[in-house]
Amino acid sequence: MYQICRYLFFSISLILLSLSTAIMVKVKYLGLYPWEAMSVGLFQKLGLSVGTWNIITGMTLMSCTLLLNKQYVKLGTFFNVILTGVFLDFILSSNILPDATNTWTDYIYLLIGITLFGMSGGMNVSAGFGAGPRDGFMLAISPRFGWSIARMRIVVESIVVIIAFLLGGPVFFTTLIYTFISSPIYQRSLFFHQAFFQKLKKKEIEVLES
Repeated sequence: MYQICRYLFFSISLILLSLSTAIMVKVKYLGLYPWEAMSVGLFQKLGLSVGTWNIITGMTLMSCTLLLNKQYVKLGTFFNVILTGVFLDFILSSNILPDATNTWTDYIYLLIGITLFGMSGGMNVSAGFGAGPRDGFMLAISPRFGWSIARMRIVVESIVVIIAFLLGGPVFFTTLIYTFISSPIYQRSLFFHQAFFQKLKKKEIEVLES
């Protein structure tokens, strides 16, 4: 049961990460999450697709994480990089999500995307198949500075915002909200799901020993 839940949570988290990103891209005129804003900026400057640029940046971050701390890079990390990019392009091209309405409801839509992104990020890492490229990088670099995961994400993603702005990506005042909302949600989600898996594993061991 423990292993089944890990595979299930990991698979669901990849879908939710892609879905939440697609939701945010749909209302990109409000400002995108820093990494996606950079991907859109690269797409506008150099072509390819948003999902493809997510894969390229993900592979770059994964390489950096390998140099810092190999424990956060596993086979699941590679699948994370590739599949989320592919799923993102699929969801966007299939038009299964509603378009922006340019009304106040877009802000609610945006908040749903931000919240879902933070929750699915924590779920993804807790499954133990290797952190996503961005999360793994944060987890690997935060001990180097002695900072919390949330604080590290805020600093790094603030730098990414500057890069995205210079590339002409969709950076607006809501872009900063992404980091300050999703980071604490991610950290809470990570701790919650880690505790869940620890209890599940302990219960399974007790059943086997009884």
